[in-house]
Amino acid sequence: MKTEPGKVLYGFLKNVCRSCLFLATYMGILKYGLCLMRNLTKQHRPLNVIVAGMITFPGMFWEQEGRRTEMGLYFLSPFLEGIWKWFAKRGIVVPIKNGDVLVFATTMAIIMYCYQMEPQAIKNTYLSLCKKLWGEN
Repeated sequence: MKTEPGKVLYGFLKNVCRSCLFLATYMGILKYGLCLMRNLTKQHRPLNVIVAGMITFPGMFWEQEGRRTEMGLYFLSPFLEGIWKWFAKRGIVVPIKNGDVLVFATTMAIIMYCYQMEPQAIKNTYLSLCKKLWGEN
């Protein structure tokens, strides 16, 4: 920042604009999708929300290619949680008491496996965080 403030500021503003474009596109498509599904089905159903959420992917094209995977994983979690709750409400699956703890333990096991056995699979910024938290491999 001290040596090249213009370059850093330009990069910052560019990333802010990309994120704003992503959010605007995402929300615009989501609202349009909800209206479209409600008009097509003549009902407001959870399936309308799921379909509308699934067609929001074009907003991702505003983001840098490296962030797309991270954002996809970020959105995948609440999507799967919503699907699980929808299935549980309909009796398709049985709710698991403290299931969130099981999911957390499983994901931590996967992260620790990758950290120990395949560190090249972890992005450098996350790998440096892992090294700070748990020490060198």
